[in-house]
Amino acid sequence: MAVPKLTTGDDISWSVQLNKNGAPFDMTGATVNVAVVSQNKTQKLTANIPQASGTSGADWSTSFVVVVIPSATTGAIAYTGPAFLEIEVDDGGKQTWFVELEVQKGNV
Repeated sequence: MAVPKLTTGDDISWSVQLNKNGAPFDMTGATVNVAVVSQNKTQKLTANIPQASGTSGADWSTSFVVVVIPSATTGAIAYTGPAFLEIEVDDGGKQTWFVELEVQKGNV
């Protein structure tokens, strides 16, 4: 599978299937935040961005998240290169997933 590209200055909407112990899970009522972090996972390139269960296409009962990051947030990223999308789910206990991505500078 190709590594998704995040172009700075663009609105982002990505679908992500989360799994616990190899299977989808019910995360209804959970708090979900995402952030773009450096390749070594030590530096946040964005602040935490709250996600909504009501986003079109999302199904939190099966841990299917539609990640939305606005252009104002991606436009403020000064970094380019390999990075990760950090997805933190708090459903009574925090768990974190990392999705590989490539940050590229927008040209417009």
